[in-house]
Formats: sequence, C-alpha cells, structure tokens
Amino acid sequence: MNKQSRHIIEADKPLSQSLLWDIQRAYFLQAGMAAWQDDVVPSDISSNPVMARTYSQILFGYLRDCFAAAQQGDFALDPSQPINIVELGAGSGRLAYHFLQTFYQQSPFASQPIRYIMTDFVPQILDFWQGHGRFQPYIDSSILDFGLFDVMVMRPFTLRNSGQIFAPDTVQNPVILIANYFFDSIPQDSFVIEDGLLCQNLLTLSSSQPEPDLGDPAIWERLALHYEPIPLEKSFYDKPLYNQILDEYEAALPDASFSFPNVGLDCVQFWREFGNGRLLLLT
Repeated sequence: MNKQSRHIIEADKPLSQSLLWDIQRAYFLQAGMAAWQDDVVPSDISSNPVMARTYSQILFGYLRDCFAAAQQGDFALDPSQPINIVELGAGSGRLAYHFLQTFYQQSPFASQPIRYIMTDFVPQILDFWQGHGRFQPYIDSSILDFGLFDVMVMRPFTLRNSGQIFAPDTVQNPVILIANYFFDSIPQDSFVIEDGLLCQNLLTLSSSQPEPDLGDPAIWERLALHYEPIPLEKSFYDKPLYNQILDEYEAALPDASFSFPNVGLDCVQFWREFGNGRLLLLT
C-alpha cells in the first residue's frame, strides 16, 4: 500500500480493536433490514430451507438424547419451563422462519415446551420481526420471542413478548445456540506464523479520501486494509487458555495465517452460563 496516496484512518491496530468494526456496526444500525433486502449482506447460503432442515434433524437427535437421559435420571429437565433455541444475529429472519416451519410441524416433543428466540443488536430489526405476518402465529402460540442481544456488551436481556429477563439464573433447561454467519462477522484478531515464529498482524486502515464521517455507508468502497506482522514477545491475552491455543499453533505450524475468534470465544463462554452449563452450539 502506498501510504502517501492514502488517508490513514488508523495505524497498527490489533484487528479486534480496529475502527473497522465500528464502521460495520454503524452500517447495520443505519441500514436495518435494508442490508438484506438490498442484497448487500449475503444470506442465501446460511438461511435456506436445506440448512433449516439440517439443523432441525440435529436438534431432534439432541433432544431425544436429553429426554432419554432425563427419564433415566441422568439429566435434569424442568417440564414447566421451555427449552430455548436462541439464534444470534438472526438478521433477515429467513433461517428462523424456515426452521419454525420445519421443526414445529414435525416435532414429537409435545409434552415439553420449546421456544425459539431470535436476537439481534439493531432495535429496528426486532420491530420488523414483531410486525411480520409470517411470524404472528408463532408469536401468538408463545413459540417465538425476540431479544436485543449485543455481543459487544454481553448481558442478560428482556424478551419482548413474554417479558422474561433472559439470564443464567432464570434459564434452567439446556440452551441450543444457533450462530449462522455470526462469529465471522464480529471482532477477532489476526495472526501469522513465519518460519515458526508467531506474529500478530497489526492493521492499518486507510481511505482514498478524508473520512470525517465513519458512518457514511459509501465508505466501504474507499477503504483499504494493510497488515504488518509483528512478533509476539509475551502472552497476548488475559485468558491463559487463549494464549495456550496460540502456543500450540506456533508449535505445530511452521507457516500459517489464521484469525483468532477471541470475542466469539467470550460469547460462547457467556452462553455456557445458561442452562446449568448445558449448551449445544450450531454454527
């Protein structure tokens, strides 16, 4: 990259701390449902009926195992409380709709309430779901609910329709977490191993013009990213497990480039607190 011909927005930042994520966040907050309606965000590959049927089949098998274990006294289930299927970043709602059609038409688990919760961090997207006619029968049957969940500020949230505070101490049954096209779209770090040496990729973000407004939707067409590998001299994360994973990569791979989903791992750990640690992750 010729830095002299570019306008530097930020220089030498860890990828997870880059303004790039703020720019993306501003885009989704402004665009709302238009991000999918205008085909800006690809979703067909992850929100189609085949994917929904596949997830349904996996869940049928998992729930059969749960109920069998519960009957034998090896697994605690509260029949008065729902088993919750939580979709992170449900966006357009297409996957949820296909899943609801498939799962609840074929579900053999009539004795156990099972609830689908769609989440996103954009309030107007939740408004769109709430008013969509295709979702209304599921809302009226208390099968479907919505919640405002932000992976950058992970905390309990209130379900729109039931009014329940969705928190670890209010959710006793297992949680099934669906994260389609999600973990790759949230902050993460970038690393490279060169001749057996682990380096962190530091990001310089630039534009073809000055950018006084990082919320300008057209900014994406002007951005350029440049990575500079810098050797790591000490443990990078404050979580020993994350550093252990990096050390194992460095020991096993002489040359490689990879991203590290630090925020994604934090998210999984957050959701493991629900349902007494019983979590099925589909992604």
